[in-house]
Parts: sequence; C-alpha cells; structure tokens
Amino acid sequence: MENSKRENSGALFQNKKREKDTHPHYKGEVMYKGELLYLAGWVKESKAGDKYISLAIDQRAQNNEPKENKKDDFLDIF
Repeated sequence: MENSKRENSGALFQNKKREKDTHPHYKGEVMYKGELLYLAGWVKESKAGDKYISLAIDQRAQNNEPKENKKDDFLDIF
C-alpha cells in the first residue's frame, strides 16, 4: 500500500487479500493533522438501493498496534 505523506490526502486501494465478509473491500491511509490514519471501507447498499462505502478509521502507535478500537461509519457517494 502506498504511503501518502501529503497533509489532508490519502488513498484507498482494493483489498486483494479479502477472504471473509468481515474483511474490508478497500484499505488505505490518510495523513491528517500530522498523523497517519488507516482506513478500511466496505461496499454496502442502503434500504433505498443506493450503494455507499462505510468507513472505519484506525489510529496506530509507532509499533503498528491499535491505540483505540473505535469505528466510525460514514456515508460516501460512489
């Protein structure tokens, strides 16, 4: 996965190692306020039939261990 070092930017890439439904469809990184954040995205469908990407954001310490286990879902238009 490419490591984006530009502030307020990042990228999501297709997760080629996805083996289970719980694994994200997309993975990536974003630099925000000087901190590298890890993103995971799942393609979902609303009750109205609209597709969107549900995101989880993960902060990691220097040793790549999760700092917190908080997940935030956001709707994102395709």
